Amino acid sequence: MDGESWGLSYKGSLWHNGKSREYTEAFYDKSTVIGVLLDLNSGTLSFYRNGISLGVAFSGLDKVGDQIPLHLYAKQPRSSLLKKHPELDCLPVPCFIS
Repeated sequence: MDGESWGLSYKGSLWHNGKSREYTEAFYDKSTVIGVLLDLNSGTLSFYRNGISLGVAFSGLDKVGDQIPLHLYAKQPRSSLLKKHPELDCLPVPCFIS
């Protein structure tokens, strides 16, 4: 992954700028639900597994720019992406699933 992408592997590793680091335990179970919280006020990106916070994964995202497109890449054929915010019907960001 390049300098303009931030990712979480099912193996539990975070990826950014071509480098990885350990973040959480691997999640191989097909029923695992991964949540993402992008907080542009604090400039952080956090992940959740089955509704439980895994903590802040990345910081400094408030300095990235105006748009951060969301892209989901999943190995499971039945993967889906739900865009939801407690105060909004849907997040106003482009979303790509591959």
